[in-house]
Amino acid sequence: MGKCDLSVVVPAYNEGGSLEDSLRLLFSELNRFSGEFEVIVVNDGSSDDTLEKLKKLKDKYEKLHIISYRTNRGKGHAIRRGLERARVRYSAVIDADMEIHPCQILTYLESLEGAIVENSKVIGITGCKFDPDSDVDFPFYRRVMSMCYYKFLHLLFTFDIKDTQTGLKIFKTDSIKALLPLLRVDGFAYDVELLVAVYDNGNRMITAPVDCTYSRDDRRIHFRNVAAAFLDTIDVFAEDVRGAYRKK
Repeated sequence: MGKCDLSVVVPAYNEGGSLEDSLRLLFSELNRFSGEFEVIVVNDGSSDDTLEKLKKLKDKYEKLHIISYRTNRGKGHAIRRGLERARVRYSAVIDADMEIHPCQILTYLESLEGAIVENSKVIGITGCKFDPDSDVDFPFYRRVMSMCYYKFLHLLFTFDIKDTQTGLKIFKTDSIKALLPLLRVDGFAYDVELLVAVYDNGNRMITAPVDCTYSRDDRRIHFRNVAAAFLDTIDVFAEDVRGAYRKK
């Protein structure tokens, strides 16, 4: 892989307890990158000490940039804010818990560059837990939830992505930024809305196997979150039918 520039967007909400370890791991992997890179952490209105931890870590990592606001807006909003800040060739998004090991960022980037050469419509790559080469360690009920959600999406949309929710994606920055004004979902269905916008405008994503070790506290995921994701998904479908995600 030749020299190219990379922004890594990390949405963070109440990650104060694990943020230092996560960024240590992330920077250790990115330091192997042959090009210039930056890490943009978006503090999504955390109520813990996430912002204080970030300010201290800024002294340690000169390539760390912080976006912060007081009110929790949701993961989709945080990611859009981070992508808007990116000014380089490629932009990656990875979850702050690093359940997906960041060593995969460079592997994905190499795959994306190769795919773009073969097909100019490709603008991004996303992890897929259902890939036979994926190594995923997370509870059975989470697998069932993911599969049910995929079946639900299959009924509504035509894009050929089996796993929309995996927390590692990389995009051509200029291509994805052109779609950001079309997006409005702040919650858990933001991935679906983003993919709908990608495909509605004649672009494509490729998928790759993912290594993922489950560590998230289930208390952060409630029935109301699941219900909200389904309702947001139906709303995205309705907006898609009326052509809201096609650039004018």
